[in-house]
Amino acid sequence: NLLLATGRDAEALETARAARRILEARLPASHWQLAMAINAEGAALAGLGEYADARTLLVQSLGPLSGAPLPGVADRGRARLQQLEMKLRRTQGGTRPATAGALRSARN
Repeated sequence: NLLLATGRDAEALETARAARRILEARLPASHWQLAMAINAEGAALAGLGEYADARTLLVQSLGPLSGAPLPGVADRGRARLQQLEMKLRRTQGGTRPATAGALRSARN
């Protein structure tokens, strides 16, 4: 997340993908720690302009992130998706109703 915060998206993507590979081998797909790696990967892809792939990963991570015991983790995941959606609306001039449903589901 420090790499993301400092705009080093390519390095963040490499690190997130490595973390995801390690965690996928050890944790169930629904585990919040794996979801954190997936969310970071999505955020890095968004920073690199790979919006479609980023959105897929960010949405995928929302459900498991809602079970994270750390405060703010799920909120950060939702915020990343919302930021991406704003970028998409600015660049494509439209709305993404599917994301609203995904965000509502993750909150419940």
